[in-house]
Amino acid sequence: MALALSMLLSLASPAWGEELPRAKWSPVMQEIFSTMAYLLPRSLDEERFSNESERAEIAKQITALANAVAQLEQSGHEGRDRGSSLVYLSQSLGRDVEQARMRFDAGLYEEARYFVVGSLHNCFACHARRPSQNRFPLAEQLTDEVGLDELDPQETAVLYVVTRRFREAIDTWQAMLRDPKIEPREVDEAGVLTDYLAVAVRGLQEIAPTRKALEGFARREGVSPYLRSHLDAWVGALADIEKHPKLLEVKLEQVRALIERADKASDAPRDRHGLVYDLAASSSLHQLIDRGAGTQEALSPRDQSEAYFLLGRIEARSMTQFWIDESAHHLEASVRAMPKGAHAARALAMFEENMISDYGAREVGDLPTDVWVRIQTLRELVHGQPAATN
Repeated sequence: MALALSMLLSLASPAWGEELPRAKWSPVMQEIFSTMAYLLPRSLDEERFSNESERAEIAKQITALANAVAQLEQSGHEGRDRGSSLVYLSQSLGRDVEQARMRFDAGLYEEARYFVVGSLHNCFACHARRPSQNRFPLAEQLTDEVGLDELDPQETAVLYVVTRRFREAIDTWQAMLRDPKIEPREVDEAGVLTDYLAVAVRGLQEIAPTRKALEGFARREGVSPYLRSHLDAWVGALADIEKHPKLLEVKLEQVRALIERADKASDAPRDRHGLVYDLAASSSLHQLIDRGAGTQEALSPRDQSEAYFLLGRIEARSMTQFWIDESAHHLEASVRAMPKGAHAARALAMFEENMISDYGAREVGDLPTDVWVRIQTLRELVHGQPAATN
């Protein structure tokens, strides 16, 4: 549900609005805001969400949201190419809304609420991926209606990002880093550090203030050796970027330099030491892909394939959003951008491994039919004919 707000706010920005005809997405915006105004405060209140007096209206609003999302997805297909995150995220939202609708209709209200609330993380992932200072008064109104005093600080910060209140989110996280009542271990386990870095480095590109905040947190008592090693690596990376600000330039050459630094900092596939470099790189990659889409300023197919491939690598090793993993989407987009290019075969191999791991399968032949068909299609694009399933 909250991803709908994310996609809506993206559509409201000039970059999206120029690509989708206003006549197509304006009614969708109105419908989504209408359902959001009703569902958002209720979805964060367990008793209210299952209250008998409101069940009929909640069911009606979820159905209306599902219909609006279907229109949003269709607009995305018409306005963007196969690699568009808009299309991918609208599909993800559609699945979440459908899961919520089915469970609510079956009387499984807590499970339905789980899918509604969980969509906040989709929205977070969208808004924190590239620099943005835009504010949306109507989104802030929705935040005020939720009742932030009922949420814990981490939930509050995430909701601020969902509604693009980035400064409030940063202030909330920094207060958590200083709060002696919150153990350093709890801060890390709640995902505060990763989310904070995602918004501060990738979303706002505030390098020096972020370094100082982490240095202060590292001086607190109770910071474990493993966490201190992460903090040292992140502080060092931030200091490096401060010394070499050109690393933040939106160019593929700078992205390659950042990823090279991340590779050197990380000792294992999911080692978080290179997180800061990966976040900075992903910010530039998203800007490169979105910039000039559908115009002569767009990336060439070769560069687009590389950009998506690098995003897939970054997502697989550094991103920690459990609700949505865009690595497979990026890798598939890399293959489709240039099937005979330098990155296609590697992207395909990583995509297959990603699918097998996600579904707990032993081999490609054990995957669900729709996933198996996707792999076979990509294999035909890369190799000219379907490869063996084993």
